[in-house]
Amino acid sequence: MSIQVKIRTALAALSKHGQNVTAACNVVVQMQRNSSLLSKLGAVTAGATLLGNVLKLPSPSKLLGPLAKYELPGVDVIGLLMRDHRPLPVGFAWDDDGWKCAEFNGTCVYGNTNRRSFVYVDGDVANVEVSLRDGLWEQGHLRIAPTGSQWHDPLTIVGSVEDGGLPSERAAAIWRRVEPWIRAGRPRSLLVDGRPGTGKSTAIRWLAAQVGGRILRVPVSDLSNMRPTAVSSIVRLLRPDVVVIDDIDRGGGIGHMLDMIEEIRAATRLLVVSTNDLEFVPQAAVRPRRFDEVMTIDSLGDDFVRGFLGDAWARLDDAQRAVVLLWPMAYLEELRDRLAMLSDADPAAEVGNLEQRLTKRHIPSWALAAMAMEEAAKTKPATTATTT
Repeated sequence: MSIQVKIRTALAALSKHGQNVTAACNVVVQMQRNSSLLSKLGAVTAGATLLGNVLKLPSPSKLLGPLAKYELPGVDVIGLLMRDHRPLPVGFAWDDDGWKCAEFNGTCVYGNTNRRSFVYVDGDVANVEVSLRDGLWEQGHLRIAPTGSQWHDPLTIVGSVEDGGLPSERAAAIWRRVEPWIRAGRPRSLLVDGRPGTGKSTAIRWLAAQVGGRILRVPVSDLSNMRPTAVSSIVRLLRPDVVVIDDIDRGGGIGHMLDMIEEIRAATRLLVVSTNDLEFVPQAAVRPRRFDEVMTIDSLGDDFVRGFLGDAWARLDDAQRAVVLLWPMAYLEELRDRLAMLSDADPAAEVGNLEQRLTKRHIPSWALAAMAMEEAAKTKPATTATTT
């Protein structure tokens, strides 16, 4: 900390306790224990106690004005910098007004919880940013998360569990079209279309694993509460190798995100966005340099299903195999687990049970009701007319 800020900080703390010399001495002792706040100013503060009652102190913002300012619009910078670091006494007479201080890798940072998107840095801002980036990536892969449910709530960054996905014919075909750009060091963006259960997510995870490096996931469930400028700020800070946004058509439309998509594409090696229905994606979004490639995954593929089911596939007859080849991923996983875990499992019964659930899932409720009425009419005893 600069000597000027140290002196003003000491005077501010002493002025708060200027009515009581003993309390002032205690403040000095506590501050001397922390070299980052006071260093060797103990002698000076003793005399400053006499001026405490008459000293007119500037506001914290003016006091910290000469320091460098680090800001990420729409991002909880204070939380990211201070959540894993021991807080230090602020030293201001206003330390009960939301002001916080922490030592971040040897550098003091000051922030106010009422304005979370920026902090004052008593040192090199670039070093703080590099340390913050490296520290966040130590968690592994990352995910953007809102701190609240409102549009204006700042965003934060948390760890994300990412598996390597599973290879498939379609995923390999997509990778063959993407790989030349990745190897050349040029950014690429994909929009992957397909119904739920066709293997989009596992294919995307596999593609991300082929690129390697750091993966950042943007959850579409929270996307409607995220300001695009804040997402762009995080991407610029983290510099991920891959950014993944799943099922963007569920995020309330992407028209207001087009600029964000372009910025993310330029800041990462591969941007992959999936959608369940391409019809809900505006035409303006699918032009090159927003999405360079638009690909469709309409099924998992026969080879993938056979390899995924493994021993379970061998226990199925031809008719059962024809049925499960059309199943979504979740149903295949359940069938494989049942046949592996239940010693008395009957493949025909298990396939029939899951197929019935899947069929009902895709039939509208009004159609199910009509089918039930029709079935009831078939089983109702016929009435016979009587003659007199």
